[in-house]
Amino acid sequence: MGCTGSKEAFTGQDALTEADYKATFNEEKTLGQGEFGVVKLVTKKSSGESFACKLLQKGFVFKDNTLYAPMKPEDLKMEIDILKALNGSKCNLSLDSVYESSSKIYVVTECCSGGEMLEYTSKTFSDGLSTDDVSRIAYQLLGAVDHCAKHNVIHRDIKPENVMFKSDSKTAELRLIDFGCATMDDESNMEHSTFAGTPFYISPEMFQKKYTTKCDVFSVGVLLYVLVAGYPATTLQTAFNLLHKASRDLKTLPGSWPEDVPETYFEMLDKLLRYRWKSRPSAGEMLEDDFVAFHLASAGKLPSRKGLARTKSVVLKGTGEQAAMAYGFSKFERVVTTLIATLLDRGSIISLLGQIDDKVSKNASSDRDLGVIKVTDLKDILNSMGKSDCVAAIEKQSKAKVYESYPYEFAVLKSFTKKPEGVVAGDSRTSKMSSSTAAMSMRNLNKSVGASSRFGGAIDDHR
Repeated sequence: MGCTGSKEAFTGQDALTEADYKATFNEEKTLGQGEFGVVKLVTKKSSGESFACKLLQKGFVFKDNTLYAPMKPEDLKMEIDILKALNGSKCNLSLDSVYESSSKIYVVTECCSGGEMLEYTSKTFSDGLSTDDVSRIAYQLLGAVDHCAKHNVIHRDIKPENVMFKSDSKTAELRLIDFGCATMDDESNMEHSTFAGTPFYISPEMFQKKYTTKCDVFSVGVLLYVLVAGYPATTLQTAFNLLHKASRDLKTLPGSWPEDVPETYFEMLDKLLRYRWKSRPSAGEMLEDDFVAFHLASAGKLPSRKGLARTKSVVLKGTGEQAAMAYGFSKFERVVTTLIATLLDRGSIISLLGQIDDKVSKNASSDRDLGVIKVTDLKDILNSMGKSDCVAAIEKQSKAKVYESYPYEFAVLKSFTKKPEGVVAGDSRTSKMSSSTAAMSMRNLNKSVGASSRFGGAIDDHR
């Protein structure tokens, strides 16, 4: 792998140097690898404490016969500025330090060994989450979002993949990660118009391109719905349509609902998922909600009150199994994306997306909003294009038959169709990715801070 091009300072005049980094840390095993660098487990020499280090290349990177464009300095600087502003408080990912050389950037953060939310839930709560556990997760996540809002930060991409846990213990704290889609303002309650996020989890006002920090509150509501009822893979469109109705009965949302889900949980969801953001409580206000605060009262950390007594400590059976199924498909979906990006050239991906758009356009308009297509339909299109090798590779994956009717999120493929800035048209080394996609690569690396098991295979994560 080689680098080309000039290397301007990304992180400012006060950045520590590569020599400082090497004097401070010992590099251990590789946790993950992306187009622009690697994520390594590192230990601080003075204390032996473990951290995750994202090592990013600054210039064009030529790897695997492909030229990858560098990340835009402003994208990286924004993310670093946000992490600094949040200061690792209230369950937001903690930035330890940033180091810079003429060709590389070292971003050192805390390490989250428990994995992302669905992975953590499936392995730590295989017998099922309790109401105390769901309450604790809701409280910590809303606390993180409240802290963001107080610093005028909108995350804009809250979903299970962007919530990780410090360890695999049942009492582990969560961390909100991946601020690659986030924005930060000079004033609070400012309205925004830039579309960002993952369609199933984003708020109605995001689609209207007029939103505030409360869009993150809606996303937390969708995440907590998935945490308890499971990811509604085969009924995603139905769930999406209900979530985006001004009036609906949340108990009718599709999913594998456990028995004994308390009424207070649905009351919490109703507040988080209010269609009109002006009537939706803030994250800070939701910290006082009866279900959200329940775990504190249950542990004797909060004086009892009438509303808190309405929730009982029960195990929500089946939630661990649902998380395992959803996490399994999430890994499968990433592999499919990687196979398409690897086995198809840029022109073929453009053609594939065109045919997907034709297929989706025949469905309801909300299907286009979701940006998904059934795995079986995706394979049919690939076969019609003569890409049977790609289909065969997909079908070799674990549980591929099970996922035939599941929705594949194809929007990420658009990132592989753009030419990098600064590359002459017709250059044989033209990249599959553009500089705008570099931000996505940064987000991929963000997810590696937990040494997640999904980096144990040979196929890199492209999501």
